[in-house]
Amino acid sequence: MNNLAELLYQNAGRFRKRIALKSGERRLTFQRLNQRTNQLARGLLGLFEEPENRVGILLNNSIEFILAYFAVVKTGATVVPLNNFLKATELEYIFQDSGLQILFTELVFKEIIGSLKVKFPKLKVIYLEPVKGELYWSDLYRGESDADLDCVIEQSDIASILYTSGTTGRPKGAMLSHGNLLANALSGSETIEVSKSDRFLLFLPMFHSFTFTVTVILPLLRGSRIVILTSVRPFKKVIKALIFDRITVFVAIPSVYAALGNAELPWYVLPLLCVRCYVSGGAALPVAVWEQFEKRFKAPLLEGYGLTEASPVVTFNSIARQRKGGSIGKPLPGVQVKIVDDNGAAVSVGTPGELLVKGPNVMRGYLNQREATAQAIRDGWLYTGDIATVDEDGFYYIVDRKKDLIIVRGINVYPREIEETLHRHPAVREAAVIGIPDELRGEIPKAFVVLFENEQVSRLELKKFCQEHLADYKIPHFYEIRASLPKNPTGKILKRQLVSEEKARLASHQ
Repeated sequence: MNNLAELLYQNAGRFRKRIALKSGERRLTFQRLNQRTNQLARGLLGLFEEPENRVGILLNNSIEFILAYFAVVKTGATVVPLNNFLKATELEYIFQDSGLQILFTELVFKEIIGSLKVKFPKLKVIYLEPVKGELYWSDLYRGESDADLDCVIEQSDIASILYTSGTTGRPKGAMLSHGNLLANALSGSETIEVSKSDRFLLFLPMFHSFTFTVTVILPLLRGSRIVILTSVRPFKKVIKALIFDRITVFVAIPSVYAALGNAELPWYVLPLLCVRCYVSGGAALPVAVWEQFEKRFKAPLLEGYGLTEASPVVTFNSIARQRKGGSIGKPLPGVQVKIVDDNGAAVSVGTPGELLVKGPNVMRGYLNQREATAQAIRDGWLYTGDIATVDEDGFYYIVDRKKDLIIVRGINVYPREIEETLHRHPAVREAAVIGIPDELRGEIPKAFVVLFENEQVSRLELKKFCQEHLADYKIPHFYEIRASLPKNPTGKILKRQLVSEEKARLASHQ
């Protein structure tokens, strides 16, 4: 197949009456999923006024999110999934940069959208619920034909623009083609051996690249069922779904696995599970969490690595072959990876360097940013900004972000190594390490730690623990124990926020 539209067209015939989507009591077969998105697509075509159309989706997790996404790509237009945790000023930048003409949303976002419409008066807003003066979801497809569309869509056409989290400056819109997303989903499905009998649990935010590729496009590609949770609170909803929906592939972030590995579960839960593999992404998986989880759940917990610009998965631990704790695995089929030094020369086994990626999953570039694109993609290689090593067996390991590197007396210190050490302390649930200025050493490490419930540990104890496992120059000089750490919607710890807080604290003491 050449595009995401064909994915639904073909599977409507192949898996006709099989359940594709389930949310609560609602079920949608592959045939009905295709028909409903065809109707929505025709309704959208009647709203288009520009040669290039970009349609935003600001929705919570729901069947409607998936329907809206595929309706847009079937028209040949581009989807812009929007982070539903963003504030009006943050959304305003994305609306302006992407040139959004149409937006799918729901009543819960009415206030924030109302304020934005003042600045974007031509924006056409489609609500899931009836809203006076606005377009209504049901009216869009009512009366439209459910036959397949005949829009010409090439593999190289942009299917989605996903805005990165913006670790420095404004977020950038990564342009992902139909070919990018299909290639990544196909390679990923081969690596974890997905079949039509699999059932995926979807509860991470759909606007995130990891969630949508791995728990929507990938299972739809193979004819698997997707069970959607619109809310995970209380968390026992997840446990109930695992049991009663007989989930076979569970996709989550490291903090979920840390919680499950230590949660008090009824004795009958584990024997009732049908999960054949657990998948971790979105952030680094601490080795201690991996070991604890696999020991308790007796099933493989597979860590991978990716970034939005790569659609997003780059490497993964295979379910069929050898796995190594702490490793992000090996490149997906069709994806090339190499590690280089600051001069662009390949490094030897075990030597840290920047990870580069090449393959059909690499984005077309950043929207409206030629210089940033030229900096990120050179000679066909995507420069990830992540520091990695490779061992003699070809397994890759992420050492840290290039920009998170701490330099102590001219020596490179990688925060992740310190964080992995802190995670091995039995009282530590989460840890983050940043560099702070020091007159004598240039920088020194500072650790932020979250403890497990009902656990207590002193800063001195943490320091002594680090002294047992780390060289002196790597040992944090300061330890701050907190109730929580700042995170993005997918659970990745926001170190830049910790850095900003430290800068403000230091400035106030000068």
